[in-house]
Formats: sequence, C-alpha cells, structure tokens
Amino acid sequence: MALCDLIQIETTKVKYRLSLSDGFRIAKSIIKGLKLKYVNPTTIKPDYKGERNIGIPVGSIRRQEQTIGDVDILVTKQIKPDDIKSIKGFTRFINKGDKFITFDHISHNGIVLRQVNIFILTDLNSFGAMLLHTTGPAEYNRNLRKVAKDQGLMANQYGVYKDGKQIGGKTEESYYKAIKTSKFPEGKKWKDPSSRGKD
Repeated sequence: MALCDLIQIETTKVKYRLSLSDGFRIAKSIIKGLKLKYVNPTTIKPDYKGERNIGIPVGSIRRQEQTIGDVDILVTKQIKPDDIKSIKGFTRFINKGDKFITFDHISHNGIVLRQVNIFILTDLNSFGAMLLHTTGPAEYNRNLRKVAKDQGLMANQYGVYKDGKQIGGKTEESYYKAIKTSKFPEGKKWKDPSSRGKD
C-alpha cells in the first residue's frame, strides 16, 4: 500500500462514518469470519438468554443510529488473536485481551479504516447484562447503574447484585426488573435499544 493511501486512511478514520447498513454488513462479515452464528440485533427479545458461539452487532448498530463510528460486536465464545488475524480486512491489533479485543479493519473499498471492538463473554449467566452494557450508550448505562446504587444494589456489565448475589442479568429484562424503585416497584421496564439515552 502506498504512503499516500495510508495518509488517506488515517484522515478518513477521523472524518468518515459508516452508514447503518454498512455497519451491519461489516459486523456480519466479521462474525461469519470468526465462524460464529450471526444474530440480528433487531430480532432480540427482552427475555433472550443468549446462546454459545454467537456474534451480535451491538453499540450504535444495535441502537439503530443513522451513522456508525466503531463497529462493536458481542461474542459468546473465547476468541483468540489468531482467530482475528484470519478475518479478511484485518490490519493490526490495538488491544489483545481475554475479554476484549480491538483491531483496525479495512472496509470493502480498501480505503476506510474502521476500529472493531470484540466483547468476549463466556458466562451466559451474565449475557443480558453484557448485552445491555455493550449496547449503550455509556451515559445511559451510568445512569441506570446509579439508580441501582441508590436502591442499595450494585450493577455492572455482569449483572445486578444484592449482598453479593446476582439477582438479575441473565437477560436484559431481568437486569431491568432487578432494579426496583418507588416509581417502579416491580422493577424498571425494558427499554428498546433505539430509545436508550434519548429521553
């Protein structure tokens, strides 16, 4: 690749955002490249418990934003760096860990550099909590955790806990329901991803 192309890539990385359809296409291609079952995030119900060996586009893709920055994917299989290297379009690692891998990816046109974040979850008891966490947006998640804390609970990407025991998080619905308040004595209601952080 010529130096001028590299310069163009670095410039494009800052300025160019993907369309939602391109975000879906890239995420699906990467999930298939990892030999995982693709799960369309728009079909996920509140009580979905997840399955082994799946990949789900999350972040701004699941929230159905008009444009996409990074491509976020939640997987339920232990992924290793060598698995990532085999993906068409892989260029370099940014971060390599047991629970989170980030790498740069060249899109189909060979110009646009895209950061891809792979969130790795192997404990399905925390599936709903991790799905909620990786869907975001971050400020929405922080506010939800603050509500839980105000009720004497601890909430994070692995679940909602009371006195050290998980009381919600296997599904997104159970995560919300575990957070009971005076306004929501039966627990908070599940919110559609496209509406999160918009009220």
